Amino acid sequence: LEMANAITSFGRHIIQETAKVVESKGFEVIYSDTDSVFLKGREGKKGGESVKEFVERVNLALPELIKLEYVGTYPAALFAEPRLKHDNEGRDERSKHKGAKKKYALLTEDGRIVVKGFESVRRNWSPIAKKVQHQVLRILLEEGSVKGREAQSLEEAREVVNTIIEDVRKRRIPNSEMIISTVLQRDLDDYDISAPHVEAAKRMRDQGFRVEKGCLVKYIVVPSGEESVSHRVRLPWEVPEGGYDAEYYVRHQILPVVEGILSTFESPQERNSNTENSTLSKQ
Repeated sequence: LEMANAITSFGRHIIQETAKVVESKGFEVIYSDTDSVFLKGREGKKGGESVKEFVERVNLALPELIKLEYVGTYPAALFAEPRLKHDNEGRDERSKHKGAKKKYALLTEDGRIVVKGFESVRRNWSPIAKKVQHQVLRILLEEGSVKGREAQSLEEAREVVNTIIEDVRKRRIPNSEMIISTVLQRDLDDYDISAPHVEAAKRMRDQGFRVEKGCLVKYIVVPSGEESVSHRVRLPWEVPEGGYDAEYYVRHQILPVVEGILSTFESPQERNSNTENSTLSKQ
């Protein structure tokens, strides 16, 4: 563990020192973490070519076994806002870091979207949550990066989210889009908590399925009075079409995956306004 921490710390040191050199050479550092740095190229030069040349020069000064690797040039990038925290007076404030660590989306030169750290690449989010997040990212990366279209792209993204929320509440979205999948990290009898995926796994076992560590558990959350989410999970084949808890999916699957992204483009006033609303539509 100490060796791993030392390696991470040394890597971070190399990146920080590289960032200082980068800025002294006229580049702008727009994001960095423990093993990567994103630069904005100098005006009047092709970003990819000038960065490649710079990387080669930096590598000459690095220890023999450590090299920076040029990965690519991206026409647009989105770095998610850090999570909100509160100051001593209870006011919201955001981290001074440029973007949440390891959470960004990039638009490649051939139109693909590369995602790091967002929910759309994680298994334990429903397909509907992943779909709406990917749609929002594409709109903001493709349209929001065009000068003069930032506000329009933000409004378009909000409309997409609100349309999906309406479809969920009116049960237009099929059950297959609501399935949440989680891998059991231990044998079922070793769990001492009542988590949703644990309760779903118990239902599987009760129905004769073999359930063990590493098993993929799938479930849907259904409405049922004031009971906790853990007691409202059902296996996909147990839920009639449209029988999911729409408000759960809106508040705990859809809104959480888009609010942080949209806030990157919003003013502080817009953030406060949207925080008070149950949907993202402009009031």
